[in-house]
Amino acid sequence: MDSNLLKSTGSASKKVTQQVVRMVKDESLEMFKSARKQIAGEFFDPASREQPKQDGQPQITEQQKQAKVLQSTRRLEQLEAEIQKIRQEAQAKKNAQLQNEQQLNRSQAQQEQADPLAEPTTKRKRGMFGATGNKVKAGMKNQLDKLNRKSEIRMPPSG
Repeated sequence: MDSNLLKSTGSASKKVTQQVVRMVKDESLEMFKSARKQIAGEFFDPASREQPKQDGQPQITEQQKQAKVLQSTRRLEQLEAEIQKIRQEAQAKKNAQLQNEQQLNRSQAQQEQADPLAEPTTKRKRGMFGATGNKVKAGMKNQLDKLNRKSEIRMPPSG
């Protein structure tokens, strides 16, 4: 199924490129016709102009015509091959980008599973009773009781 699709797209692209080549060729001739009118003006009459001698102009032979057709078909094939190459490069680039994104997503998921969320720390206590340096922090009432006991237990220096 994929090969049929590729063949049909290839033939369609070939037809499109051939149409483009024909259009470009026809447009160049139209451009020369309009340029002649612009240069000579509206009163240009090609019938009143003398016909150039046929001897001075070289005649195009069948071999030359065939050579031109062969050359244009070769050029068309080259352009189609270049288009195909560009498409393949773009597809390869897109595939590489998808693989990189998948790998990045996997690594992020592994990091999230390995590292638990860090819990936020609370604000450090400040003030008279908050930063006493005790390893066990008790409430304000317990701290006041400790201070009272220290002063009651103290003995004056003996002398």
